[in-house]
Amino acid sequence: MAASSTPVVVHTGPTSQRVRRIAVLTVKLLAVAIATFAVFRAGAVWSSRALLQAQHYGSPNAALDPLLAHFTRYAIGVLWPLPGAAMLFLAAGGFDRGKRWWWLLLLVALGWLAATWIVQGPQVYYYWLTPQQ
Repeated sequence: MAASSTPVVVHTGPTSQRVRRIAVLTVKLLAVAIATFAVFRAGAVWSSRALLQAQHYGSPNAALDPLLAHFTRYAIGVLWPLPGAAMLFLAAGGFDRGKRWWWLLLLVALGWLAATWIVQGPQVYYYWLTPQQ
């Protein structure tokens, strides 16, 4: 039996296009939500820092406060997801336009977002647990 010379046609109907658009929109909304959450967390850390600086103004123990002593590390920790969210957004756009590199950017973004737990650690919220004096 000889192979047919008829080309194989892959049907990409309106249903698959709709699913593709929904997937792209979902990933883009997820990226925007991650970025928004990171910005709001950065605002909370900054507000807590300002409050602690106002409370400890003129106090000799101001440098002993765990938030004030490690503020840069906490700020980097809460802003860490922003590049991952941007890469996730770009990967969704690449997938929507049929680019070949979208999956590589998606893997890097997922790795970056997974590293959030390593960068932040449990110490990020330690300053909220300090007892009142």
